[in-house]
Amino acid sequence: MSDSTDTAEVTADDIAEIAREVWSSFLGLDLEPLLLDEADLPPLEGPSVSGVVGISGEWNGSVAVECSREHAVAAAEAMFQAEPGSLAAAEIADAWGELTNMVGGNIKSLFPAPSGLSVPTVTEGQAQVFVPGATVLQKVHLAGPDVLVRVTVWQA
Repeated sequence: MSDSTDTAEVTADDIAEIAREVWSSFLGLDLEPLLLDEADLPPLEGPSVSGVVGISGEWNGSVAVECSREHAVAAAEAMFQAEPGSLAAAEIADAWGELTNMVGGNIKSLFPAPSGLSVPTVTEGQAQVFVPGATVLQKVHLAGPDVLVRVTVWQA
């Protein structure tokens, strides 16, 4: 990862490495970046889960982590070491919020300090995350067996 706190130095590789480390450490799942043009990337199909954290301070923006509902359920079951189908919606949202918080917190460390991280917001549906008044700084797609995860960093 880059040691620079210059926004221009925060690369897709930095973001992919953070997400890979979180998934590997907490879920035992290896994700690999998809090196495709945006138009060639597979969409998140069906119901999805999105987690968003805001970063405010010397640098302002947001980090969104999105995946299929099926993967969010599997991630929560792995995180809580739960039996398949045994978790309530609130537990799934809590796990996804924690994964979003870990990814967002590590991405926050790439930007100028001091800055703070908001409490994660988790939504479920088929909508894509948009942050009004912000621009996409980086968007990274990662894949594993039957898994697609999208991490988007928005700069306000």
